[in-house]
Amino acid sequence: VLSREPQNAAALHIRATTRLGEGKADEALAILDGIVRAGQSVPGETAPPRAQTLARLGKLAEAEEAYRAALKENPKDVKSLVGLGGFHLRRREFAEAEKVYGQAKAAQPNNIDVQVGLAASAAGQDQLPAAIKLLESIEVRARTPGVILALAGYYMRANQPTNASALLVAIVE
Repeated sequence: VLSREPQNAAALHIRATTRLGEGKADEALAILDGIVRAGQSVPGETAPPRAQTLARLGKLAEAEEAYRAALKENPKDVKSLVGLGGFHLRRREFAEAEKVYGQAKAAQPNNIDVQVGLAASAAGQDQLPAAIKLLESIEVRARTPGVILALAGYYMRANQPTNASALLVAIVE
């Protein structure tokens, strides 16, 4: 498509996402910024991956602002809500993170990243039983490595090493 239409915004978004997946965040950002400069930014489509790219490049202040800009375009954008919630978690603003992840849950109740964020928010507020219950509610086949590690960590913090061990042994076998 890009050979015929080098300015095709949809194809450029795909290329940027591919570059980001390949670990080429600088290239992804250049493509996304080019889309914006050309006035081809797609509401709800350009800002979230741009914010994610900035975060991967360590440009955290710019990334947070980009997530906020994306949410102005689409307040229910789950990727942007999850990204913004992550910034609140890093700053140990657990109640604020919980609010943001709650908004994301309203849009996509079964999103794994949202559930992990809500669990981290609960754990940060010393609500380990709630964090554990939330992650345990994720179907075993749907548990990502991040879910398993977070759940094992919460088990350990809650003085439940047997549960943590059983969880981790199950993935090794």
